[in-house]
Amino acid sequence: MNQISAQALTGNREGLQGGAGKGGGSMRWKWLLGIFAALIVLLVVAVYIFAATYDYDRLRPRIVQAVKKSTGRDLLIEKPLAVEVGFSPVIVLEEVRFGDFGEDSEAGLLRVKRCEIQIALLPLLKDVLEVKRLQLVEPQFHVDRSSPPGPRAPGGAGPGTGSDSGPVSTTEEGAGQPARSDGAVERGAQRFPAFGFKDVEVVDGVVVYRSGPEGAVHTLRLERFEARSGGMDANIDLEASGDYEGHRFELKGRTGGLPALTDPKRPWDVRLEGLFGGAAISIEGEMEDVFHIRGGRFTVSFHGEALESLPFVGSPGMTGWPGPFEGRFEIGDVAEGRYRISGLHMRLAENTLEGELELDTNGPIPSIEGALSSERLDLRPFISKREADASKPGAGASGSRDAAGGGRVFSSEAIRIPIPSWLILDLNCAFKNVFMPKWAFTYLGAQVQLSDGRLRIEDLKADTEAGSVTGRFHFKAAERGIVLDALCKVTKLDVSRMLKKLGEKPSLEGELDADLDLQGQGASFAEIMAGLDGKVSLVMGAGRIDSSGVDFWGADVVQSLMQVVDPARRPRSTTDFNCLVAGFLVTGGLARSTALVLDTDVTSLVGEGQVNLRYETLDLEFALIPKSGLSVPGLGKVGITIGQLTRPFKVGGTLKKPAVRFDVHETAWVVGKAVGGSLLFGPAGIAAALATGAAGSENPCLAAVRAAEAGVPVREDAGTPKELIDGMVDQAGKLLDRLLGR
Repeated sequence: MNQISAQALTGNREGLQGGAGKGGGSMRWKWLLGIFAALIVLLVVAVYIFAATYDYDRLRPRIVQAVKKSTGRDLLIEKPLAVEVGFSPVIVLEEVRFGDFGEDSEAGLLRVKRCEIQIALLPLLKDVLEVKRLQLVEPQFHVDRSSPPGPRAPGGAGPGTGSDSGPVSTTEEGAGQPARSDGAVERGAQRFPAFGFKDVEVVDGVVVYRSGPEGAVHTLRLERFEARSGGMDANIDLEASGDYEGHRFELKGRTGGLPALTDPKRPWDVRLEGLFGGAAISIEGEMEDVFHIRGGRFTVSFHGEALESLPFVGSPGMTGWPGPFEGRFEIGDVAEGRYRISGLHMRLAENTLEGELELDTNGPIPSIEGALSSERLDLRPFISKREADASKPGAGASGSRDAAGGGRVFSSEAIRIPIPSWLILDLNCAFKNVFMPKWAFTYLGAQVQLSDGRLRIEDLKADTEAGSVTGRFHFKAAERGIVLDALCKVTKLDVSRMLKKLGEKPSLEGELDADLDLQGQGASFAEIMAGLDGKVSLVMGAGRIDSSGVDFWGADVVQSLMQVVDPARRPRSTTDFNCLVAGFLVTGGLARSTALVLDTDVTSLVGEGQVNLRYETLDLEFALIPKSGLSVPGLGKVGITIGQLTRPFKVGGTLKKPAVRFDVHETAWVVGKAVGGSLLFGPAGIAAALATGAAGSENPCLAAVRAAEAGVPVREDAGTPKELIDGMVDQAGKLLDRLLGR
């Protein structure tokens, strides 16, 4: 009994001791956990206090050095670095510049007024950089391709003896490309860290592109740009708005994610659409290597209601085109810095344009070469609109008045032929069915070349349904205006047929042959004509003039002249002729005649004189030689009757408002000059051809053509034999005496 009680007491005591031990261990664990939590809180508070009070601006030099080492370019952070501490800390940079800095304060690739970067901390534990928000305020991107390529001087942009690009590779595969240093190879071989973003925003950005030897500046202003992404592999949604050279644009679309953007083995898809000026534009395609801009293939399409709303139509040759437009082309790179535009097709109203082009950006000046063709190209609406605008009051010098109160023919409006020095161009053009106000071509082809501020139109060939035009035109940019050098030949051009094709009344019938060799310089057509040099020859065989359809000098003036040439004609508007010849030698804007002949079956109208192209004044003398009636010693019988001796006349006034004056008192003198040869291109020229006697075996048209082609101006001292003049004047004097009753 006593033993049992002792064992029970012993068991109870051990139980109490065991219970007390378990309760004390639980308390110890609670204390340990509380102390550990307190330490963590204290550590977090300490880290927060340290992070909040740490001078992050001390990191600026390290950041600058790291950027310089990895990119070879300078980074300048002008204001202290600031950090807003949190689970998604925000880094704030102000007045940041990145690029090459020298003495030029505007140098550099990038300037940013303020940059805010918000980074997620937890993804950093997985070696992932996730930018929750990136905002750039008033960034300015500067791209300068205005200077010739060459190694940059240390610390500056421009030619120098040093280069931060390293030596140039001379291997066959890398010829002409910068040879990378070992560090560069390592940088290129290293793996890009995992990177993602949620939101990127650009506010009030500017992109300035400077190109060409003259440093032409093109500016794009970005009011707002925003890119959003749902994650690492998610696509990127884009939206942007702004203006380019004063023309507003809006853009939105979707691109591939960042992994495809940084991995050359994964194509980066692009789907964009927007408005640019008055055109709706769509871009679809992909690029294999975005960082090196390689492997791109894109399809671009556009359409709009009015071409004038587009930015590039400010240049001459574009405004005034009516109707809606549409187009499509494909663009892709064929080599480094070389891009090909294929499948080009554009339609503007009834006009079409097709072709292929290749762009090379490797040199200091970009170049474009290729071929363009068209099935129909109607230029009449554009040219008619420009002429109408120029004729409006206050539209410029083309609407100005001269001292006599008449308008001018040659426009003083500034010529705006674009001859950029920042582009090299070589195009083979072949256009069908080309229409101009006074020309209609079934084919128009030429080689168009642009380089060194010179525009050359070589191997020009234009065919009509009856006739052809060949030649070449050179334009060179000058300090004032352009320098023109033109050579043109027209062969057997059926004028009437062309006018009918253009929908106009044929005022002139016959085949025209013309030769033009002209040079001039000026800022307007009037200035070019004022200093024009060269030679002009116009020849037509048998034809007809319809004075009722002549608008240049007015039908009434032409009808009066035709009545003089053909006095026996009935009241009608047409006059038939055997030939029409005009030749001029032009020196310093003064065109002196080498031949002026209109020959009919009844009479021949011949003349001499000059046209002042600077002042647009006429000083021409004409003699009417009927083909029977007057005998001249040495030449036989020259056709001048008493009633017709009053027909010699002068043409003065201006090109816009000519004046015809008949003077009976100068009859003998004018006719004497005519038969003497001063007007008729030498004593053995048309005077002999007009004679009805032994000397009249030569066709006056052939003599006039030879004179026009020779290009020798008529002179007062043409060497006419004295007996010829004396005989003519004596005969004319006797006839005048009889006419006056003496």
